[in-house]
Amino acid sequence: MTISSLRTRLADLEAQTHRGRVPTTTPDGQRGWIEGGGSGLRFLRNLTKAMRDNDIPGDLRMQCELWARAEVDGPNFGEIARMNRAQARCALEGE
Repeated sequence: MTISSLRTRLADLEAQTHRGRVPTTTPDGQRGWIEGGGSGLRFLRNLTKAMRDNDIPGDLRMQCELWARAEVDGPNFGEIARMNRAQARCALEGE
């Protein structure tokens, strides 16, 4: 078995295990996952309100850091995921 085939098998297993989650990188450089199931819309709504109020609470700030690094380029993710990443990056830059 080659390294390439092992990587492919590992990627397939990871995709099955984390179905419905968005891959990202944590602030300390580790692999992380954002829970799915409507969390994207909820995050976007909460972040938009917090930015309007000019107050991003700590738990939302942690979510921003994950969304800002989200790996959402490609056909597996929709426009909401890409909007979340862009909005999170904007919020973190504005601080």
